[in-house]
Amino acid sequence: MPTLIRHIDKIARVKDRDVVFIKFNFMHYLMGHKNVDDIPVRKKILSWLKEHDINIEKCGPGGDSGIIEGYPGDFYIDVPYDLENPTYLKLQEYFEDKDGKQRSEFNPEEVNFCLYPLEYAKKLAYMDEPDYWDNVND
Repeated sequence: MPTLIRHIDKIARVKDRDVVFIKFNFMHYLMGHKNVDDIPVRKKILSWLKEHDINIEKCGPGGDSGIIEGYPGDFYIDVPYDLENPTYLKLQEYFEDKDGKQRSEFNPEEVNFCLYPLEYAKKLAYMDEPDYWDNVND
């Protein structure tokens, strides 16, 4: 049965907050992996999240991306973006060095730790209208 994968901006609007997610460079992996579940860095990240009881949800790019592709392996991380939240701080420490840059073991040409601001997601709320996706190509 097909799985409905929500856009990251839709998740931000439903959660009513800024959201963090992992974005994979889909084109990079097309050459070496037939399935997103086979991507080594993705397996590593998912294992760490599971080990720390952090929930995820598969997600697509922002609804306004104009991208139509297969599922690239991206996922929303169900932790509020809050610099006082201990779970977020643990997540940040895992992905970023002390200077706030992505750790070297997470090659930015392959994977990115991202923030999607609610303020931007709200600008795309028109996409939540009942007939929007039915009429997008009209």
